[in-house]
Amino acid sequence: TGEGTLGFDERLDVQAALDFLRDERDVTGTLIVGNGMGAAAAMMAVDQWDGVKGAVLELPFDRLESAVRVRMRLRFGALERVLSPLLLRQVRPRLGFSPDALAPVEKLGRARCPILLGIGGKDETLPQQAVGDLFAAAPHPTTLWMVTKADHEDLFEFDPTSYKAKIGKFIRQTLGPSGREIEE
Repeated sequence: TGEGTLGFDERLDVQAALDFLRDERDVTGTLIVGNGMGAAAAMMAVDQWDGVKGAVLELPFDRLESAVRVRMRLRFGALERVLSPLLLRQVRPRLGFSPDALAPVEKLGRARCPILLGIGGKDETLPQQAVGDLFAAAPHPTTLWMVTKADHEDLFEFDPTSYKAKIGKFIRQTLGPSGREIEE
């Protein structure tokens, strides 16, 4: 239908892309990069990460319920207690899954590769508790990359030079040197 499911059905797209690279193109080492809901979709597909050598997960949410509650609290204050349950009850009839089923943090520990977890230090939509839960759930080695002055925004657009340096280093560490630098 073309409707998004906040990362739940999109995990199937991640799986299909990984299957294609592995089965059709014989790619033996892949790096996943996901931002926001894309990071959530990637984490939801973690059981299909065969051949994945590393993952850059930027600004992910931990659980759908907590993401909804935080955003409703930021927008509507005390009314969040009334509005969040009403919104969450709409997930199953409208999107076809239980809100509890969209909990990327519960899948992350199954990853068997290094993780770079990119977080905006001023991101009000991702509370410190959620960041802590994500980091605690992630496998070793995981690096928490806190971009101190960034909000919930594209970390590349926030600081392209630092982004290229950080991601370039992670790529070299996980995939090995390719002899090419990251280009704009």
